[in-house]
Amino acid sequence: MAKILVTEKEKQRAVELRDEIFTVGRELGCSVQIHDEASSRKHIVIKRLGSGWVVEDLQSRHGTLLNDTPVQGKKQLHDGDRIRIGEVEIRFEDGLESVAQAVGFLASPNMVNLVIYLAIGAAVGGVGWFVVSTLNDLTAKREREAFSPTTTPEPERK
Repeated sequence: MAKILVTEKEKQRAVELRDEIFTVGRELGCSVQIHDEASSRKHIVIKRLGSGWVVEDLQSRHGTLLNDTPVQGKKQLHDGDRIRIGEVEIRFEDGLESVAQAVGFLASPNMVNLVIYLAIGAAVGGVGWFVVSTLNDLTAKREREAFSPTTTPEPERK
C-alpha cells in the first residue's frame, strides 16, 4: 500500500494512502494537516490516477516542490519522490513499486539458478554440492561466451 512520510519540525509520521484523494494543508479538515507558515489552508492534493498516484498544487501562495522542481499541474509520483511545502518534507512510498522491484530481483536469471541449485543440492545430499559447483562453472562459462566478441564462420569452399 502506498504511503507518505511527513517530516515536520524534526518529527516524522507515516500516513497510509487508503482513500483515493488526500488533501494536505493547514486546515483542520485536510486529510493530512501540517503546521508551516508557508503552507496554504489547502495546499496540495495527492490522488490515485489509474494504477498510480499524482500530486497537484492547489494554487498555493508559496508553491510546492517535487524533487526540487516546482509543481505545475498534475505530476506523477514515483517511489521515493520528495514533496516540499515550506519546511515540511513529504516522501512518497509506493508499496507496489517496491514489490515489483523485489519480484524482478527474485525472477532474475541468477536468482532462479540459485534456487534450482539449492533444490538439487537438497535433493541429492552431499553429491548435490558437486552438482551445484559444476553448474556454477557451466553458467560462468556460458556468461563469458555470451559477452565475448563473436566471429562469423567463413563459408565453406567447394
